[in-house]
Amino acid sequence: MHAFAKVRALSWTLRSALAARRQLRRGRRPDAVVLPDPPALPDKMTRTVMLVTRLLDNTCLERAIILQRWYAAHGERKSIWVGVSSPSAGFRAHAWLEGETSGNEAFEKLLKFDIQ
Repeated sequence: MHAFAKVRALSWTLRSALAARRQLRRGRRPDAVVLPDPPALPDKMTRTVMLVTRLLDNTCLERAIILQRWYAAHGERKSIWVGVSSPSAGFRAHAWLEGETSGNEAFEKLLKFDIQ
């Protein structure tokens, strides 16, 4: 069962990544992106979803959207934050999920997106 669950998590993540990329490129707001419903899998499959989003060529925003939907399906609602770095530090933008801290300290929070 464990291997089958990993395959289902992998498949959902791949389909979601394609859907998120396509909709964002068409100008859809992050909180309006529609992804396939996550499969009913144990919480421990979160590691698989996170790994796949890291291995794919996803943007940080696409990754945040996928993980936001996964967590929501498992009863944990998290906001997406979009922030920018100081122009003097070389302007950059970044998106992350509420509660993630690694590397996000360098960004000033500008926008917050919640699932509609």
